Amino acid sequence: MRVGVKFASFQVLREMVDYCLSVLLELRFLSNWDESEYFQAPKSIRVLSLAIFQNLIQKFKSF
Repeated sequence: MRVGVKFASFQVLREMVDYCLSVLLELRFLSNWDESEYFQAPKSIRVLSLAIFQNLIQKFKSF
């Protein structure tokens, strides 16, 4: 898995500046059959949700 931070003026983020903090996550491509099946499994959703949550907590603690 490629992990990284990209800085750009993404419209979906730009539109939220005046309202709240926002994060844009690109997890995988749902057009890929294997990845689509993986994301439909409840266990996979929980694993991904927990990983995202833990990373957000870690980032907020570093502020």
